[in-house]
Amino acid sequence: MAKFIDMTGQRFGRLSVICYAGKDNSGLTLWECTCDCGTKIITRGQDLRRGASKSCGCLKLEQFIERSRKHGMAETRPYRIWKNMKSCCLNPNVKSYADYGGRGITICDAWANSFEAFWNDMGPSCAAGLEIDRIDHDGSYCPENCRWVDKKTQNRNTRANHFIETEFGRITIAVYAEKTSIPYDRLKYRVRKQAARGGIRYGVHT
Repeated sequence: MAKFIDMTGQRFGRLSVICYAGKDNSGLTLWECTCDCGTKIITRGQDLRRGASKSCGCLKLEQFIERSRKHGMAETRPYRIWKNMKSCCLNPNVKSYADYGGRGITICDAWANSFEAFWNDMGPSCAAGLEIDRIDHDGSYCPENCRWVDKKTQNRNTRANHFIETEFGRITIAVYAEKTSIPYDRLKYRVRKQAARGGIRYGVHT
């Protein structure tokens, strides 16, 4: 067994260790601490020693507020879009992770680490009501693969849409219907019929 190390009286960041507080379900030593702000918490000794616990949480809050003040956009829609983008790609606990990070969609390091970097790249082309969209739906979030589009355009560029090769390039059935004035349902039927035959350039053979 590991030798017990008394940490009473020691200081880690803003935390001062008061006393031993038992062990957690994994058998790891717990310590009661007082934060400089006056809040008392119980945390694991190993987290204190490796620097994972430095305060009751007030330090992270202050750092977040300070970062928000730098760009002044913490309450804006682009900032919420950036936060959601990170959450979908990096947080396995969110429901949408399976469709993003869970299937290999990543964020370039610059954007993952800084809203300012994201806004420097994407801000000039942003306008009210637009959504962030990946040009290659299987590609990553990065300057080369992202654009601002309206909701209609974004909805067309999803895995749920059926893309076809046409004389206009690779587009969805809906877009092809608009360009040719052929009813959408008729096109969809013909695409399915041709797919069953093993066809490839569905849009051309309508």
